[in-house]
Order: sequence, then structure tokens, then C-alpha cells
Amino acid sequence: MEVDNAILSLACLAILYHGASVEDAGMLARKAVEVAGVNADEVDLIDALNDVWAASMVAGTFVPIVAFDLVYPLSPKAEKILFASSDEEKHEASHWPDEEHIIPKRYKDANLIARKKNRAKKRRHWDKP
Repeated sequence: MEVDNAILSLACLAILYHGASVEDAGMLARKAVEVAGVNADEVDLIDALNDVWAASMVAGTFVPIVAFDLVYPLSPKAEKILFASSDEEKHEASHWPDEEHIIPKRYKDANLIARKKNRAKKRRHWDKP
């Protein structure tokens, strides 16, 4: 099996920069390459990865572990509710005042949302969680 260098590099970047799991990183990288197009350079690919990450997070198909310097696509209230470890924390966060948090329009583009593919081949016993 041959892996495209762009997809591998973007997947590594997604793991390090966005805190993605290996499967999520592959999902984000493949969608970013698709969105960037055939004549994309390195900057276009990285911008596409960031846009796909944010659009997927807004759509709810990807939940990152960490996010560094990007414009975070969720408000602090929504982030607290999403990452709450107990029902009490969720209930407390739901009563926080709503802040003005504007999500850029490009993050709401349905073409940017990455979705996991169903695995056709059987998982090996050492891959199972």
C-alpha cells in the first residue's frame, strides 16, 4: 500500500497540532487534500487542514483533544459543555451567560466537513481498542 506524502504529512500535523487520533488525523488529511485541489501548494494544504478541522468540529464530526493558536470554532460555554466530565459540570456550564462568539462562514461550509469512512477490512487483534 502506498501512502501519499501530502496525506501523511497532514495527518502528522493533525496529530501534533490538533490533537487528533490516528484515524481522525487520516480523515482530516484526506478531506484537506480533497478541498485544497490538485494545484495546491504547502500553504494551501495547511490552510485547508485548518478549515476542515474547524468545520468538522462545528459540525460535530470531530472532537479534538487540544487546540493551540487557531480561532477556536466553539464558544467557551459550548466547549465547557462538550468536554464536561460530569452532569453537574454540564448543568453548571449551561447556565453560563452566552458570549458573542462569531463562527466564520467558511467553517459552516458542508464541503469542508470530514467524515470517517467505514473500514472495509477486518481489524487486526492488536488494533482493537
